Amino acid sequence: MDPTDSGTEDAVFVNENDAEEVIDLDNGNEIDDSASWVTENEVDILLGSDIDGEEDEEDDNVEGNLIRDDSIQVFRQHSSEVYCVCIDPVHSVLAATGGKDDHAFVWNINDGQVLFECSGHNQSVVSVGFNSKSTLLASGDLDGSVFIWKIDTGVVVDHRQFSEIQWLKWHGQGDVLMIGTGSTDGTSGDIVLWDIASGQERYLSGSGSTRCNAGKFLPDGKRAVAGYDSGAVRTWNLKTGACIHSFNAHRAPITAVDCHSDKDLVLSASVDNTASLLHAGTGQVLKIYANNSLPSRMDEGGDDVEAGVFAASFSPSIDFKFLATGTKSGLMTIWDYSTHVERVRCQHTAGIERLVWHPNGLFVYTCTSDGRIFLWDSRNGQELNCWLGHRKGIYDMDLSRNGNHLITVSYDKTARVYDTAKFN
Repeated sequence: MDPTDSGTEDAVFVNENDAEEVIDLDNGNEIDDSASWVTENEVDILLGSDIDGEEDEEDDNVEGNLIRDDSIQVFRQHSSEVYCVCIDPVHSVLAATGGKDDHAFVWNINDGQVLFECSGHNQSVVSVGFNSKSTLLASGDLDGSVFIWKIDTGVVVDHRQFSEIQWLKWHGQGDVLMIGTGSTDGTSGDIVLWDIASGQERYLSGSGSTRCNAGKFLPDGKRAVAGYDSGAVRTWNLKTGACIHSFNAHRAPITAVDCHSDKDLVLSASVDNTASLLHAGTGQVLKIYANNSLPSRMDEGGDDVEAGVFAASFSPSIDFKFLATGTKSGLMTIWDYSTHVERVRCQHTAGIERLVWHPNGLFVYTCTSDGRIFLWDSRNGQELNCWLGHRKGIYDMDLSRNGNHLITVSYDKTARVYDTAKFN
């Protein structure tokens, strides 16, 4: 990758040998007595999974002819796969979901009632998000359309057209939306900052003409970090639109980025089976956590499972300096980022799609491609619980800010709400 593409002289380009250190990443379930049981036939009817005559490929949650459903609410308004979910950050009462049916919905977590439908999209809705005050919702689709909705009325406040949407993030202190874009073939992409009140847009370009796969505001609200299909990770000055640092710690597309809550640390994950710890202030690559020593997990047909680190996040705890990484081979690793010592490994039954830390900074929720949700203790790797309910793989999940509810969305056309209050 050409450093001149960033328009900055601060670019940092390293390989594994140049980093300070490269580190290899190499229980009984608690069953809720309130779990409900339905027959496999009833699930087919409820989910419409037999309408097209296709057989279900993932029946790991079937026990005999019964399927355990630990959810307390099932949202069934989507007519196809559901791709994204978010919970309102202020009241933890409303959820928004979007999917392949070109629709998004805002609905009540407690009773599943639809507050309003977000119509107008012409392609799959791949990202939804509430602003920090839970007064606005943004929904974005693969056609590049982004709608801003007023929550109390369900009315469209504004609508803009960009290139293909990859992700949406609201600023934590104002109604500014950051939008990651990019073409399906990964050859182009920008970040757009959209000030909803003024209507002004600012483009953060110079990404090396590759799709922007992940992004996040840094805690100071003045900078952002983004990861690209080229493997580059960049930090941006939001006021000037200039690239501050460019890191080349990965050799394949970036899948996730995260920022530490009160330090200048950035975490990136990649298809190249590594996660990198970066310093947003100095531009240094501090550590590269490599996954090369782990054998590939085989699927039932004996083929290698898709490789890569697809989930990575810092613990919100100040006392415990932990971070977690999750791979498509089903391994979650907990690291102490102050010493770079591997603490525990948690092996899953299938590939990890998402991971979310509990507000206490000690427990980690994970969801997998076989439709299961797990809760782990990061201190010792103990599996605290496993929830079932989805008939197919989970695509996304979100935890309410108060920790009382977890919502997952799946290829089985449903969103499911799980009661997690007892783990607070």
